[in-house]
Amino acid sequence: GGVVLILRDETPRLLAPVHLTVGGHYEAGVRGEERWLEPEQFVTHAGDLPAGAARGGAFVAACVRERGLATSRIGVVGLGAKAFHPDGIVPAGTWRRLTEALPGADFVPVDADFFALTRCLSPEERALVRWCGLAGERMCEAIIGATAPGVPETVPYAEGVAASLRAGAHNGGSVFVVAPGGESIEWGPPSWTYRARPPRVLADGDVVLAELFPVYALRETQQQLTVVLGEPHPDTARAAEAARAGYDAAIAAIRPGVTFAEVAHAMFAPIRDAGGWNLTPLIHSLNPLDAFTACGLPAGQAPGVERYGPVGGVPTVGGELVLEPGMTFALEPNCVFGRRRVNLGGTVIVTEDGVEEVNSLPNRLHRI
Repeated sequence: GGVVLILRDETPRLLAPVHLTVGGHYEAGVRGEERWLEPEQFVTHAGDLPAGAARGGAFVAACVRERGLATSRIGVVGLGAKAFHPDGIVPAGTWRRLTEALPGADFVPVDADFFALTRCLSPEERALVRWCGLAGERMCEAIIGATAPGVPETVPYAEGVAASLRAGAHNGGSVFVVAPGGESIEWGPPSWTYRARPPRVLADGDVVLAELFPVYALRETQQQLTVVLGEPHPDTARAAEAARAGYDAAIAAIRPGVTFAEVAHAMFAPIRDAGGWNLTPLIHSLNPLDAFTACGLPAGQAPGVERYGPVGGVPTVGGELVLEPGMTFALEPNCVFGRRRVNLGGTVIVTEDGVEEVNSLPNRLHRI
């Protein structure tokens, strides 16, 4: 939640939001844990300014001006386009105060350069991803084990999140959708967490779809789980076959030197050949998320959806990315026929000679 100021010939400074950020860093030192910042690198106090001002645009500008850099070229991480954020993620108020205070500065986005320096994970970071992927496996196990006719949908969701926490991984708002009778194009957190309605009691014929987001040591993995209660509808079975074929195509294609677009093309083929479509990306990068495949909601797929006007979707972004060892990706091949959808897959790591599958449970359709 802070701003890191990296100035030539100086150690980086963390302009922290409030004094409370000091406590965790201080206690980590008491416990003897390794820290990448020294206490002297924290800046939490901004004089008489209100709480949080140390990371505000005016204070950042003052720090820059004090060093005689008011008319310099300044790189900004957060100013460039990101996945689903074409205008960047710098808060409007922060940006307005910063640019007003430094009208002669030349601000340039350096997000792409920053991502290029960080996306190929070290052996230590890969181990963290594997552990995080294990937390995702535990979530899948818990959801599958708690899913049954007559059970409120709150139960498998709660069991999944609890499994993540028991594995030591944070989980922020995983997608969890119950398709009554197997039909739904909804995608997001459980609707009973933001709508005043009771949770559904699971019934034979329902399909449970979940997209899980465990995070361990600030490294993320994702898992796409589909569970069918009872005999799957023929279109659900067909969608599962096409999605699994897309997964297998990705595993066969991923290796150092190929482009993201080549992997995407291989994954799209079985979905297209089956006559289906994909609501969400078939694959996207992780750590960071800056490349993803096209997805959308085609016209005529759901009765009445035309009232929303042209819904469209998003194009493939980052197709030119060349895969390198240490990159991580979420494989999430999904296929939809009408409103019957199956989403499969887990996280993979690009290795020196191919690909490592971090997950196994979510890579196939499960039937209860």
